[in-house]
Amino acid sequence: MSEPYSTTLQKVTALIREVSQAPDDLVIDPHTNLFSERILDSVMLIDLLNKIETEFSIKVTTKEFIPENFSTTDLLTQAILRIKDAKE
Repeated sequence: MSEPYSTTLQKVTALIREVSQAPDDLVIDPHTNLFSERILDSVMLIDLLNKIETEFSIKVTTKEFIPENFSTTDLLTQAILRIKDAKE
């Protein structure tokens, strides 16, 4: 069974902060659009994807690698949990 949503969300948010070098006082709400708010760009996304695959021991397929899954921390967390559940 995969880890709880809240734990995964916290890890995802920490990885996004690391990749984007976002200041600690920047609020990254689960529904904040990471691209329109300029928290992430396409280059950072590739780095984030690599870190996610390592952190969660998953492989993000081309089917899952769509903008809708990466636009917010909530959607990204849901995608990670789906991939982990399918793997188990």
